[in-house]
Amino acid sequence: AVGLLIAIAGVLAWGTLYEVRFGTAAVQQTVYRAWWFQAMLGFLAVNLAIAALQRYPWKRQHLPFVLAHIGIILILLGGIIGGRWGIE
Repeated sequence: AVGLLIAIAGVLAWGTLYEVRFGTAAVQQTVYRAWWFQAMLGFLAVNLAIAALQRYPWKRQHLPFVLAHIGIILILLGGIIGGRWGIE
């Protein structure tokens, strides 16, 4: 999972530099709406879900952990849905 986070951070850094040079429309088409970037976000969401499910059955002390993971998963799914079917 750490390697995945480093890879996503690298792609985001590259996307930022790409956007400065070629513009927002170009980086959206080349990076953020690309199938491989969407797959990376999906894989991260799956990893977070597995991490949360490994602590099942949850105890009261796990509630912040589980809620944080659910929140991040929802943000990632929103990014995937927006990247695929969103309208600018």
